[in-house]
Amino acid sequence: AALLESSKSTKRLSSALKAAEQRSSREAQALTAARAQACDAEEASEKWRRRNEELTQEVSRLTAENGSLRAAAAEQGEAVQRAAAKAAERAAAEAVAASEAAARARSELEARAAE
Repeated sequence: AALLESSKSTKRLSSALKAAEQRSSREAQALTAARAQACDAEEASEKWRRRNEELTQEVSRLTAENGSLRAAAAEQGEAVQRAAAKAAERAAAEAVAASEAAARARSELEARAAE
């Protein structure tokens, strides 16, 4: 009877051991899968970090370029204003000269008419 009881106990222990080994195997597989996912996530994170860094540098470059273009446009606008002012001065001087020439011509005509 004791031998029969010992055999049953051994079978229960054997079954329990087998179940524990199966659980351990499933847990090991789950751990391996989780490690693989963590590795994939880390690689993806690094990829996105590098891409973000590239985009940040590109934004900085474009911001600097935009500043340079604005400065060039401002300088060009000032140059256009200076050129327009000079052209206006020349036009005014030409108008004065034309007016003076017209006045001289009128005076000459009047002098001839008086003769």
